[in-house]
Amino acid sequence: SWGNRMTECPIRVVKVGGSLLENEWLPERLQRLLQMSPHVRHGLVVGGGSLVDTVRRWDHTHGLPQPWCHWSSIRLMSETARLLAQVCALPLVNDIPELPQTGNSILDCRQFMARQSQLPQSWQTSSDSMAAEIAQILNADELWLLKSAVPASRLVSAWPADGFVDSQFAQAIENTRQVFAVNLADPDLLSIRGI
Repeated sequence: SWGNRMTECPIRVVKVGGSLLENEWLPERLQRLLQMSPHVRHGLVVGGGSLVDTVRRWDHTHGLPQPWCHWSSIRLMSETARLLAQVCALPLVNDIPELPQTGNSILDCRQFMARQSQLPQSWQTSSDSMAAEIAQILNADELWLLKSAVPASRLVSAWPADGFVDSQFAQAIENTRQVFAVNLADPDLLSIRGI
């Protein structure tokens, strides 16, 4: 029945790089990318961008405790999630069980990180690994990383060493079926790498 198909709608976790929030073309390109797969529901995780860069500078200046930096960054990711929900007119949900069965939504990952995350509370963990861990929990079909560049290598296993993702990423994606990096700065949305 139609109702059963609705509940079986495959999910793709999409991490939106925080630096992309600085670009006026973000809403249009993101919408275009999501519309390419109308049969898929998308759960979006938003990086911290320049807000988290401020925490990095504070840490460099003051030598702050790593867990303090980690949780400050996650609180700021709540704000970038709210911003993306505003500029893209997408619903914002506060926890994984609240993700709708169809359509696209933005996940504020603060509650998930506080309750369920196994990732280190340090700079070793970035929003890339958070999105990967969420993809694992959801048993997502795919994880897409939207950034303003693509990695040098097509091999996802090489991305941490290249500095494209954090050092926890390889472990966080262990059981994820497919992982892709998309250069959203490419107006044609054709710059894609991954497995």
